[in-house]
Amino acid sequence: MSRKTALFYASPRLKADKDLVLKAVKNYSHALQYADPHLRADPDVVLSALRKSSGYAFEFADPLLKSNKNFVLAAVERCGKALEFADPLLKADKEIVLLAVMENGLALEFADPLLQADKEIVLAALMENNLALEFADPFLKADRNVVLNAMQNGYAFEFADPLLKSNKNFVLAVVQRCGLALRFADPLLKADKEIVLVAVKNTELALRFADPQLRVDKNFVLAALMQNGLALQFADPLLRTDKEIVFAAVMENGLALQFADPLLKADKEIVLAAVKNNVMARIFADSRLRMDRAMKLYILFLQGQLDPRMLFIITPTDLALTVLNIIIQDSSDVLADKAKEMLDKEFLSPTGASRKADRASFERDFVEKF
Repeated sequence: MSRKTALFYASPRLKADKDLVLKAVKNYSHALQYADPHLRADPDVVLSALRKSSGYAFEFADPLLKSNKNFVLAAVERCGKALEFADPLLKADKEIVLLAVMENGLALEFADPLLQADKEIVLAALMENNLALEFADPFLKADRNVVLNAMQNGYAFEFADPLLKSNKNFVLAVVQRCGLALRFADPLLKADKEIVLVAVKNTELALRFADPQLRVDKNFVLAALMQNGLALQFADPLLRTDKEIVFAAVMENGLALQFADPLLKADKEIVLAAVKNNVMARIFADSRLRMDRAMKLYILFLQGQLDPRMLFIITPTDLALTVLNIIIQDSSDVLADKAKEMLDKEFLSPTGASRKADRASFERDFVEKF
């Protein structure tokens, strides 16, 4: 016997014990159905059974409580979905319904149809939960202001009037707020480059819902990746093997490297661009590049953990030169400018080349002049 059903097996005397029933319904709200009828008409007991996340216990309350406006107000304030079990007359009471949808927007489902067509009620419901649009009157599902207010995420667009879903200007406004709404746009608009680019700028996930022909169009995908590099994951697989495409993606967001073809994850130019944009991209590089000492040192430099002046002290000269050249080529940092100046003056010049043999002297001068 579980604690949830314990009251079911209790004696009539215990089922009529208020203290015991209060403990039971606080532990399991549906236990109210097993309580003595007079306790199911007790406001304290019934309110104790209501939870913020569930008003189902109200089903077992005495009908007199379900038709008592003051009590129902208290019930829906605690749990908006308790409205489902209120007396039908109270489901048409604007004060009660407004309080219910402010607590849980989805309580709009249980409101009287006339109140589902009340703009104030619907807007209040959408403010609490945008998916409440599903339960609004069809007239309000075609109201631009109402639908735009539902666009905290794109899923609510599923319930908008079809005419709005096929209106280009309106869909542009919608995907600008939430790119995922593209999923529910008219199929013709999913093939509209302007709309898809706006949606992708909002979220990379939007490219998933674009017309398949756009996802294989190299020029379009390049434009989309400039808006959001992470959209690479939804580009056609063949395009993820294209170096130009992947390079554009990692330049916008280094983490896009994770969606590149394995061969390009081993491309040093691609990986350098990715880690320069976001050092965390290193975890998506080919294992050989992750183990590359020059790459490791460059990443330390990007993280601010390596002073280039120390390179010739802590590493062999050839490795130091390799890292220094990477810094010069891939960084606009002031340190990189200084590194280039030192490299030109102290190493690449004839004098510097002759001094190469004197490693200790070169390292000392490098540290002093850098």
